[in-house]
Amino acid sequence: DDARYFPLDMNALLGDNNIDAALSALKGAAERGSHLELDIEETIRMGVKRRGLFIPQLKTEADDHFNIMLFIDNGGFSMDPYVYTVRTLFQKMKTRFSHDLRIYYFHNIINGVVYEDQSRVKDAVTVESLLKEGRHNSIFIVGDASMAPQELHGAWTGKSGFEYLCNMAAAFPRLAWLN
Repeated sequence: DDARYFPLDMNALLGDNNIDAALSALKGAAERGSHLELDIEETIRMGVKRRGLFIPQLKTEADDHFNIMLFIDNGGFSMDPYVYTVRTLFQKMKTRFSHDLRIYYFHNIINGVVYEDQSRVKDAVTVESLLKEGRHNSIFIVGDASMAPQELHGAWTGKSGFEYLCNMAAAFPRLAWLN
């Protein structure tokens, strides 16, 4: 009889109703992180007031950047049934929360280029350009992790898929691969 209780069926398929219910539960979650930053003006003001005793003054600086890059493996038959649901989940997140969401598509492994269109024939974006965008991005890679060894360790574009994943992990501390 608790109003906060929502009956969760672990065997139910992820769909519109339970996506909405889950996001409603997260409505109060904080979107932004904060970090301490040196407040130069306050440090100088207080230092003058203390007649030359300058003690660093810190302020909490809100991180206004909360961007999500979603990478979806949409190649092959094993992922096809899940592409729509995953894309729907993240688009609903964008609607409920005010962060930026960009969706990219790849096949089996991220290897040099990802695509903004689901068919993966146009709107190519290089991974190298994404790596330069900054650490404020949260990265979600959704795939079945099913690939041939040469796709992971081969280096047709100068680097292997494994190297690209390592570079992404180093550039984006908030990265998760969801199978």
